[in-house]
Amino acid sequence: MKVNYFALLNIVFLVASSCRYIINKEITNYKYFDVSSSDTIETDTLFAVTDEKNLEYGSRLAYINKLGDTII
Repeated sequence: MKVNYFALLNIVFLVASSCRYIINKEITNYKYFDVSSSDTIETDTLFAVTDEKNLEYGSRLAYINKLGDTII
């Protein structure tokens, strides 16, 4: 009986000690992206224009700017 109790105690100890995993954390100052100033300046506003009643996927669509010039 003592042998079985000792074997069971060893198994429980091995299972409990094998679950521990230590992660070393480090602090970094990485930038996730670089945005140049030209990407942040708003140059033109676009308006979506369609000749259909409802705007749905696959509808004909054009984009114009404030002056009415067709962009896309």
